[in-house]
Amino acid sequence: NIGVVAYNVYQNGVLKTSISSTSLTVNGLTASTAYSFFVMAKDAAGNLSVASNTANVTTLTPADTSSPTTVTLSATAETLGDY
Repeated sequence: NIGVVAYNVYQNGVLKTSISSTSLTVNGLTASTAYSFFVMAKDAAGNLSVASNTANVTTLTPADTSSPTTVTLSATAETLGDY
C-alpha cells in the first residue's frame, strides 16, 4: 500500500466527491430528509480501502418563518368602579 492521497465520499451509495482533507461540508441537502454517508480511502496507486461505517443522518425541519395571513385580536373591558 502507498499512503492515502484522497477520500471518496459516498452519499446514499453514490460517489458524491473525492477530497484530500478529512473534513467535508455537504450542500444542497433537502430538509427533513434521511441520508447515508460512507468513505473509502484511496492511495496513489488508485487502490480503495474497505468502506467506513455508514453515518445515517436526517436533516432538520426548517423553522416556520412565514408571516401569519390572519391576525385575530381580542380585548376585554372591566368596570373599575367610580374614580
